[in-house]
Amino acid sequence: LQLLPESGISQRHTPNLYSYAERMVVFDSLYNTFPGTVRTHVPLNTGGRTITWGSVFNELSLKYLGPTLVSELKNQGYRTAVFSAGDLDAENMTGFYGGLPYDHIFEPGLMTKEFVANHKIHSWGVNEDIVRQEIVEWIDDARLQSEPFFLQFLTISTHHPYGVPEDYDGPYEGTGR
Repeated sequence: LQLLPESGISQRHTPNLYSYAERMVVFDSLYNTFPGTVRTHVPLNTGGRTITWGSVFNELSLKYLGPTLVSELKNQGYRTAVFSAGDLDAENMTGFYGGLPYDHIFEPGLMTKEFVANHKIHSWGVNEDIVRQEIVEWIDDARLQSEPFFLQFLTISTHHPYGVPEDYDGPYEGTGR
């Protein structure tokens, strides 16, 4: 899956990313060994193998004891956070992420019912723009403390069921699916 245009990060196409280009690592392609969302989160965070058998609910309730990207960055003095626009309750992803050493976890399942009701896109997630605002606040706080940080943003817009906020002014006319 190619995530960036052939030209890569450019001032014209990706101005926000471009402003950070000298201080970041870009993974411009993703490869996965299993077509299941929950099972993909394990190697994404651990660098380990994908669990391809049975339910992973019980496995994800156990704390992962090996090194992870986030644990290694924390060991180097980074502040860490994961923000998700989608619920992480599927097959115990909440337990898995809760067992990783993130300083901050934001996901709809941890928010009030009122928050979720006000920002819900569909049964699996909330408006990514609201989550983006939370991310910006967290980054601003990290900048004030002059610490390096690592942030993982789990979007919902690329996952079924697809949906957008009611006031979304998309690039195409029409109201259908």
